[in-house]
Amino acid sequence: MMIQWNKVPKGTKLSVRKRDRGEVTYSTAIFNEYDEQNGLVFVMSGKGQNLAYRERDCRIDDDKEFIKYRVSYEDFIAGKTPNVERIALEIAELVSRKNNDYNNSFENLFNEYGWTAFTIRLSDKLGRIKNLTDGKQDAQIKSESVEDTIKDIIGYSLLMLDVLERKGA
Repeated sequence: MMIQWNKVPKGTKLSVRKRDRGEVTYSTAIFNEYDEQNGLVFVMSGKGQNLAYRERDCRIDDDKEFIKYRVSYEDFIAGKTPNVERIALEIAELVSRKNNDYNNSFENLFNEYGWTAFTIRLSDKLGRIKNLTDGKQDAQIKSESVEDTIKDIIGYSLLMLDVLERKGA
């Protein structure tokens, strides 16, 4: 879920994710302010330093506080949030369901073949877009649009990022 950082009160307890040489650690910090233009969350560290983190590297620890400031799925769908965020959430949910249906096949392929698995998937999808847009031939499968293919590219990218994050890369 996305957090409405501009509504979070100063002093809210957070966890921030740090990466150092492939190792991911979390530490506690106190919310200070939000820079909406740059998507940065400023926190006060335990050592009294004002540090900036990307939104995705910060989370609200307390469940009740988190619920107050999250953007709900319903708000995304209803268009009460920016379109990009709604589209991203829709793709993330679709990818999650598909990945479950396919028994985590992407990670299994990545574990067996490495980066080749990812690049082949992207190459297939880019080839599909080229065939659909160059006007040289009609699509044989009418149910697959350019939009669907772009969503697939984003989906594979999300799966790749998930694999890398869990492996600490």
